[in-house]
Amino acid sequence: MDNTTRELIQLAASWAAGCSDCLETHWNALKRAGVSEEDIQESLDLARAIRVKALLNMDSLVRTLNQRLDIPVVAGSSGCCGPDCGCSEG
Repeated sequence: MDNTTRELIQLAASWAAGCSDCLETHWNALKRAGVSEEDIQESLDLARAIRVKALLNMDSLVRTLNQRLDIPVVAGSSGCCGPDCGCSEG
């Protein structure tokens, strides 16, 4: 595997994992190597799709567990961490 391909994969993995330091490192390496904006964007689009799919899978799992355990899910009910959280007030 060539270095550009490796960096594009590492960029996507950094985005999907939510590692901002890693993302910046690989972004800068790709820019220094002269990789096109289109190639960088394609890598980030792939990462976004992977992360969204993972989030949807986790949401589905939470709904399944909620039905099994009959425990109300509060997270997301007010668009934040729950009704007692102040993060939605900001």
